[in-house]
Amino acid sequence: MKKLDLKKLRPGKRTLVVAFVALLAVGAVWLNWRYRKADEEADAKALSAEYEAVESRRILGENYASDSREAAAEGSEAEDAGQEAVLADFFDATRLSRKQARDEAVSILEATEASATASAEARANASDEIAALAANTVIESRIEGLVLAKGFRDCVAYINNNGCNVVVAPTGAELNTEDVAKIKDIVVSETGMDATMIKIVEAAG
Repeated sequence: MKKLDLKKLRPGKRTLVVAFVALLAVGAVWLNWRYRKADEEADAKALSAEYEAVESRRILGENYASDSREAAAEGSEAEDAGQEAVLADFFDATRLSRKQARDEAVSILEATEASATASAEARANASDEIAALAANTVIESRIEGLVLAKGFRDCVAYINNNGCNVVVAPTGAELNTEDVAKIKDIVVSETGMDATMIKIVEAAG
């Protein structure tokens, strides 16, 4: 291509050419800057999107881990609460059964005591039995209170002519030899019974 000699152009044309060349140069610079800025903006958006994705995964992961720990803790607490509720129901039912059996026995003895056809000896024996049952009720209550004071979760004692049965919910996984010895010592001191007449039963749960 023949090189354009600006010196041979007339002044008016020379000015137009110079202006046109300058305009092209400015346009080239502007386009280059524009493309570079667009690339930078695209890179920035990509980095921002990637950061947001990573951050979202991190937050979700933390929330999931936290929720999992909380769910496990709540499940464990719910299970423990359920076991305690079952245990409480068991002891409530046992106490109620003891009361009903004793009330029935007292009712029969009172009927004998008041009977006009019963012998004097039978009426006297019935009166003694009623007094003994009342005394046993008080002693049972003391035994239960003392056992609970030793740290056991719950307890029901039942005294009859054959000895004393004590149902206990242990503090740990199960009753050990030391626990049994503590309970027997309490029963012996309160009833005067021989240790062989005392039966300790562990409540499951």
